[in-house]
Amino acid sequence: MGYMDGKWAPVIMMIVVNSTLGIVNALLKYVVLDGGIDHMVIATYRLALSTVSLVPIAFLLERKTRPKMTLGILSQLFFCALIGSSLTQYFALLGLGRTSASVSCAFSSILPAFTFVMSLLCRYV
Repeated sequence: MGYMDGKWAPVIMMIVVNSTLGIVNALLKYVVLDGGIDHMVIATYRLALSTVSLVPIAFLLERKTRPKMTLGILSQLFFCALIGSSLTQYFALLGLGRTSASVSCAFSSILPAFTFVMSLLCRYV
């Protein structure tokens, strides 16, 4: 039995993802943010890189199944990108610049629990 059979694969992937997140946060904090680069510049580069990476994939895989672009869909995409990506990156990098990488990793680890508590309070569960 190997480590990547069905029983251990989720545990190993969770360790890999959390370790990678910790390394990225530490590098962002101690190399980039403490080096003097503004958090807005980092957020812009991250969003631009993800856009350049995902647009060709989305265009090739979903060009026949996507709905027609209307003003309503375009405005929903804009607000989802503004709130879901841009402001999230902005505030996460702002907080990382003012605290340590350990605090950032701890807060990202408690987000699922906080989301669950919020869904309980709003009676979604």
